[in-house]
Amino acid sequence: MEVKFNSATLCEEVRREASGKSILIGAAPFGPSVGEGENVKAERFGIYLEAFVSGVELLVIRLISEDNKVEVFRESFKIQKPPSDFVADTKKETEVVAGLVIALNKSNSELGKAGLFKLQWSVDDDKWGDIRDVIFPVGEASMTSD
Repeated sequence: MEVKFNSATLCEEVRREASGKSILIGAAPFGPSVGEGENVKAERFGIYLEAFVSGVELLVIRLISEDNKVEVFRESFKIQKPPSDFVADTKKETEVVAGLVIALNKSNSELGKAGLFKLQWSVDDDKWGDIRDVIFPVGEASMTSD
């Protein structure tokens, strides 16, 4: 089993073209700004992931607060055998290595509060690997506080 993330980009929105290609709107090195205090929500943000997977049937992605362990979201993706033009030649029939693109668009996501979050992956919902850190800074952008 192998999962290798090649990119993890934050943006305002990920759009899909008719051809299947992605357009990233408002790409940034951090998440959108949020209000101060507790119970803040991210009005909207997108995450674009590229990975290679081998021997994986299910991939789980989550975003979790480093400070208070609030899980912002958890999404599961069933991995199916890809078309032959997306499979690397591994010279082993049992080992399929496939390129995978995951585009997530989230709205009104409860963050708890501004700060550091971890974007993570798992294949068994138990052991988690880090993809990247995500910072949701305090500010007046597209976030609201309850």
